[in-house]
Amino acid sequence: MALIGEVFEQNERQKSIGKVMGMMFLGGASATLIGGILAYLGSWRAVYFIYGLGEFILALIMLKKLPKLPGKINKLNLSSVYKQALSNQKLVAVVSTIMLVGFSVFGSFTYTGKLIQSKTGYNILLVGIVLTSFGIATVIGGRVAPKLRAKLKNKFLLILGVIGSLSLYLLASTSSITLIVISLFGFGLAFVSLQSTLVSTAQETMPALREPLCHLHPLICLLVVQ
Repeated sequence: MALIGEVFEQNERQKSIGKVMGMMFLGGASATLIGGILAYLGSWRAVYFIYGLGEFILALIMLKKLPKLPGKINKLNLSSVYKQALSNQKLVAVVSTIMLVGFSVFGSFTYTGKLIQSKTGYNILLVGIVLTSFGIATVIGGRVAPKLRAKLKNKFLLILGVIGSLSLYLLASTSSITLIVISLFGFGLAFVSLQSTLVSTAQETMPALREPLCHLHPLICLLVVQ
């Protein structure tokens, strides 16, 4: 998120953030499918070994391929930076909303697999396939969110919030596998649209802090950017 905030201009930032978040949650949803396949065909112990090996390989690739940018400032005054950030009421409001959206998504999606399994009786492999609808929706949402925002304007956040709420309610109340897939898709679409908008808004709120601080301190990057 910090790299996107630095590299992309404001008119391209949300689209880029949405793409990254979409791929991230597609990875999370498809990981359930892949893990389900490994556990179904072999052993659940293999899941940890194969994912650990895969992450190690990715870490080596990142060390080789990602650009190493120099820091923008020589000394960082933590108390001063946090004071600036926390004294900005708009930033605090946006970050608080981001926390609420994250709380709603991660607090519910974590248990969605078990919920689907208890309602349908499907094995973990089929549950993983169902959950990928959430990830697919985040990829699509990351691409269409800027267009929807431009079309809906001030109603964008409200409408996507309603879609997300209705999708979550439908997920909790139905046992139909078709409606579960639809609700997961709507939930993923609403989430990535809301979150990419809020993150890009947070980056625009205090642009002077966005670039230098993320190079030096991840906690501040989390506060100011995410």
